[in-house]
Amino acid sequence: MPILVPSSKAQGMVLEESDIPFEEEILRNPYSVKFWMRYIEHKTNSPKQVINLIYERALKELPGSYKLWYNYLKLRRKQIKGKCITDHAYQDVNNTYERALVFMHKMPRIWIEYCQFLVEQKVIVRTRRTFDRALQALPITQHHRIWPLYLKFVRSSGIPETSVRVYRRYIKLCPENSEEFVEYLLSIDRIDEAAAKLAELVNSESFVSKEGKSKHQMWQELCNLISKNPDQIKSIKVDAIIRGGLVRFSDMVGQLWNSLADFYIRSGHFEKARDVYEEAIQTVNTVRDFGQVFDAYAQFEEGMLNAKMEATSELGPSEEDDIDIELRLTRYEEIMDRRPLLLNSVLLRQNPHNVHEWHKRVQLFDGSPQDVIKTFTAAVQTVNPNEATGKLHTLWVAFARFYEDNGQLPEARVIFQKATKVPFKYVDDLAAVWCEFAEMELRHKNFNKALEVLRQATAVPSRRAEYFDEKEAVQNRVYKSLKLWMFYADLEESLGTFDSTKAVYNRIIDLRIANPQIIINFTMFLEENHYFEEAFKAYERGIALFKWPHVYDIWVMYLKKFIARYGGKKLERARDLFEHALDGCPAKFAKTLYLLYAKLEEEYGLARHAMAVYERATNAVLPKEKFEMFNIYINRAADVFGLPYTRQIYEHAIEVLPDDSAREMCMRFADLESKLGEIDRARAVYGYCSQLCDPRKEELFWKTWHEFEVRHGNEDTFREMLRIKRSVQAKFNTKINYMTAQMLPGSESTVGADIGDDDMKKLEERAKAIVEEAKQDQPKVGKRDILFIRGDSTQEELKEAVQASNPEEIDIDDDDDDDTAMAAPEVTLEEKVVPSEVFGSIPEEKQLEVRAHARQKIGNFADLENSKIRLRQIHLLDMFRKKRTSVTPDEAPKEVPGKFGSVIFNAIRFIKEGNVFFKQQQEKYNSTVFRVNAGIKVIALLDNTAIQTLFDPDNVAKEDGFGKIRLNFDLMASIRPSIFSNDQSHRDRKLFMVQLLRHVPNNYMIKIADNIIRRHFESMNDKYSGSSGDNSLTENFEHDIQTICSDIVTTLFLGGKANVDSLLQWISGIFERSRRLGVIKTKSYVNAYIGYQDLIKAIEKAPTLPKIIQIASQYSLDPHDAKHNLLFAMVFNAFGGCNCIMRTCAARIALLKDDERERLEEEIKHRLINYGGLCVNSLYQMHTLESFVLEVFRTSPPIPLIFGRTKRDLIISSSSGKFKVVKGQLLAGSIYLAHRDPTVFIDPEEFKPFRFTENPSLKKNILWEAGCYTNNSTEHNHQCPGKGIVMPLIEVFCLYLLLHCKYTLSKQPIWTGKKTSRFGCPDDIISVKSFSFQPGKFKVEMPQHVLDSINLLGPDTTFDSVAH
Repeated sequence: MPILVPSSKAQGMVLEESDIPFEEEILRNPYSVKFWMRYIEHKTNSPKQVINLIYERALKELPGSYKLWYNYLKLRRKQIKGKCITDHAYQDVNNTYERALVFMHKMPRIWIEYCQFLVEQKVIVRTRRTFDRALQALPITQHHRIWPLYLKFVRSSGIPETSVRVYRRYIKLCPENSEEFVEYLLSIDRIDEAAAKLAELVNSESFVSKEGKSKHQMWQELCNLISKNPDQIKSIKVDAIIRGGLVRFSDMVGQLWNSLADFYIRSGHFEKARDVYEEAIQTVNTVRDFGQVFDAYAQFEEGMLNAKMEATSELGPSEEDDIDIELRLTRYEEIMDRRPLLLNSVLLRQNPHNVHEWHKRVQLFDGSPQDVIKTFTAAVQTVNPNEATGKLHTLWVAFARFYEDNGQLPEARVIFQKATKVPFKYVDDLAAVWCEFAEMELRHKNFNKALEVLRQATAVPSRRAEYFDEKEAVQNRVYKSLKLWMFYADLEESLGTFDSTKAVYNRIIDLRIANPQIIINFTMFLEENHYFEEAFKAYERGIALFKWPHVYDIWVMYLKKFIARYGGKKLERARDLFEHALDGCPAKFAKTLYLLYAKLEEEYGLARHAMAVYERATNAVLPKEKFEMFNIYINRAADVFGLPYTRQIYEHAIEVLPDDSAREMCMRFADLESKLGEIDRARAVYGYCSQLCDPRKEELFWKTWHEFEVRHGNEDTFREMLRIKRSVQAKFNTKINYMTAQMLPGSESTVGADIGDDDMKKLEERAKAIVEEAKQDQPKVGKRDILFIRGDSTQEELKEAVQASNPEEIDIDDDDDDDTAMAAPEVTLEEKVVPSEVFGSIPEEKQLEVRAHARQKIGNFADLENSKIRLRQIHLLDMFRKKRTSVTPDEAPKEVPGKFGSVIFNAIRFIKEGNVFFKQQQEKYNSTVFRVNAGIKVIALLDNTAIQTLFDPDNVAKEDGFGKIRLNFDLMASIRPSIFSNDQSHRDRKLFMVQLLRHVPNNYMIKIADNIIRRHFESMNDKYSGSSGDNSLTENFEHDIQTICSDIVTTLFLGGKANVDSLLQWISGIFERSRRLGVIKTKSYVNAYIGYQDLIKAIEKAPTLPKIIQIASQYSLDPHDAKHNLLFAMVFNAFGGCNCIMRTCAARIALLKDDERERLEEEIKHRLINYGGLCVNSLYQMHTLESFVLEVFRTSPPIPLIFGRTKRDLIISSSSGKFKVVKGQLLAGSIYLAHRDPTVFIDPEEFKPFRFTENPSLKKNILWEAGCYTNNSTEHNHQCPGKGIVMPLIEVFCLYLLLHCKYTLSKQPIWTGKKTSRFGCPDDIISVKSFSFQPGKFKVEMPQHVLDSINLLGPDTTFDSVAH
């Protein structure tokens, strides 16, 4: 029953019986929040007046309770929800908030809700004041909770002035949010204040953009803002601001000048804008900035002209308008005509020492002599000889030639005299000036003056210096210039006297600067003047100056001239000369001298002396020339002494010549003996020669001996010949592999070109012919006694005779019995198992069938020789079946399908679709080998079998590039790297690179990689921490990975790091032709050339360079060649491939499943613990990590296409059959699709990180550049030799990513294979949301022997010098 409580605390409150216990508790504990809250909870369903009254009672007792106030205010807001904002209840709630803030003024939540409540009521003034009171009442640490609401309120209020003032207050507290203020000012069209604030931000060194904008971008915004709104900019000095930017931002000078001019154009100050443009084109230093300013200037003038013409056409022309139009047209034409000169000025401001540009500037002033003279004067005064680009002396010569062409010869002489005093960098430059000076005098018939000039040039200075002593001035060294002396000598011969010319030549020899040609010229001059003995003395002086091989030409000329002069009159002197010449003569040059010596003896000396000379010559010449020399010796001996004298020569020749030449010599010797009637001697020679002749190869010899015996022999000698033939054949049959190799036509192994059906048929026919011949040679028993064995011989004697004739023969059973008295004896066949290697990939059932067939056929022959021939035939057929495993035996080679099609259309498709282009063509022709035009006509090879045709250098030659993309030799100083070389050039360069890599131990590489990767990851952790969502990280993450790769590679080879941007610039242009527009080169070409110069300088300064040059000299490579081969291998091969794979590995690791990542981490930790840390041994045992990296190589090869041109006609085997390809055809192999060959890889499009641990045999199908991963790189193939460096480097990088790095990608990477610019990488740039480096989880240690490892190329690099 309700009870009315008359107390003052609860006046008018109706109490229920259930309320009494709560009231009693409150009376006992009026200051307990808990009891009041229980009471309120109990009265939840009561009318709002009751609940409000209880709250009011509670707050009267506990006015400082935040909990009571918060719940009370929340309840009051809920009670008026849905009412109109003009309702009086809103004011009551406002009053309640005001009462609450008396006690809760330090509680930000109360202020926030009150302010939000007032915002809903649209009470602007009261709301603004309440926000201000909140900021005054709360500590500054809580202001960040108020300001967002305050700013949102003022932006929505629609009162710009209020909003601006509030923002100004806010910026004083949070200046880092000034960009938000600028955006708001722009939104309300307060351009002037926005520009002023933006200028303030740009000039502030401490300001950092929260939106990730650089000062460069903010300058661009400011320039665009003020240039497009000139009428609204009042408070800042636009000219001063933009000119300040010109000083600070050198990379956007052109854009800033255009912005300043645009400002004046929009302001209507056209003359001022024109002055700005003129000033800009006179001050910019780069072609890019000049192009931007000039184009804008020309567009401005054109626009002014068009505007005037349109205005005139509308209003009607007047005389003043015509003059104005003519003036503007003249201005426009004048600026266009000035363009080449202005551009040349830019290039000279960029490099005032560029000789070529000065020459071009002179050409631009053609027709204006005064300007030409001024230009030449400025050029020779400006260009520093030590910094000149190009030949400085050409400027002086052209300057003098200009005066000469204009008939001012004295002035030209003055110029030349001044030029001879210039401190040129090279002696040749000064020598060229003197030569041009003399030639000028010759052109004007001043012969004496020309000689005087050269005498002055060649005069010995007071301070002598060596020619190559760069510390001395060139004027002190030019007197030893051979170029000057040769010119001087030619002039003296033409214009001077005999004595003066002779004095010049003697002076050249005395200065020891002569070359063999000078000596020969001197002697010819003396001979022409009939001073023969003087000429011979000159020869001897030249011989004293030079050593072999340079002295060869002098000796030959000397000896020929001496013999022609004296003949046999001074024979002993001639002999002494020959003996002197032959003393120390290399074998390469001995042949000519010996032949001259022998001819001398034959014509003027003794015949026996001539024979002795020939005898000496056969021992002194090169091995490949000995056979020819013996032939000459024999012919001359036969002519002089007769044929019998040649016997001892033949015998000596047979002893010393190699087998091939000795065989030919034996046949000639035997033929000689036959002609002399010495049959037995000839037979003996044939018997000796037979030991060198395999019957299967040297058929001509055995045929010749056979014919010899037919003509001169009898049954006994014929039988002996056959016995010897069988024994020799047995000797050459000792190795079955050797035997089968010798049976091949030409005994050549051709990779990629299988034997065709015609060749197989010929081989089978040849084997059958051998069998038939053996049958004809075997004994015909029972008819005639032609076994050359007595008719009454017993079977035992017959058996002994057979065994004696060939003791190494195996016994073969003969099941065929003959009833005749002369039946062949039964012999036991000793069966030997045919090696399984002979059968290749023939199924086991087929092998058994072949073996049974062999035994059956062998049993049909009684003679031992025939059984071996049959075995040889079977082995040979099996070997060819092994080579034909890819096709059926009766399959013929096919024509390559497809058409080349349109160049442009297919090239565009290839650029857009990348690797998918080849896949579509494969599906179109249903073949992995087809013709296609991908910008260049090629035959595409897409499966794992066909592409290996490109790996054989005997069949395929490399060209300078990848198909249409050719090597830019400007960035390689015309040096062809190993990868594009062929034959001996490739072998020398490849051996150099292999030897170079051996000097970089793997443990040292691991030490360097570990340190650099660790340092970089620590730096990345500091840079990326707390930067989640920052868009600037989009490109930084990939660039950081490229920097890691660059630092490791350059440190290993150069002993220090190089600039990664230089590497990237060089790579971007190495396969791009330099495209020129007039004198302008493309931006990419210029950047690539700058990168090339930086890299060459880094290589030249590298502490490892002396060792590298020493290694190169071992393979006949000069330092220039070595440096550029190192550059290509280091940057393109090592860095270019590694950085692509490292980026893809980083993306693939982020996509790994938890169990896959856990498996990799467990194996890595296990190997590191077992082997005492990170070293070569522990790394080689990480099989799952290797499998992961190989799968990345398989799915994302950094070089997806390789090319080669066929050297001969080939038959290419593939999974689609055999195809005929003619010589000279360009082949293109797709590594990308060969790695996706479904006949090799299961689920080829799926990324399986453990594919190669589950099936290690698949490793041989990974294509490593131009070879298989499991093959070794040698000088005989084009496979990349850096596998031992690249794989450990990538594995160490992945190891750190797996163990210590936690990162998430901004978006899911994809690999479509379509983007040609991203081969080996995901289609889009890899970006990260977050990145952290946590090395404390599992510390990676290195054993002591790894820490102690050093670089064998040079001084060990300290870690601090190579890490960031």
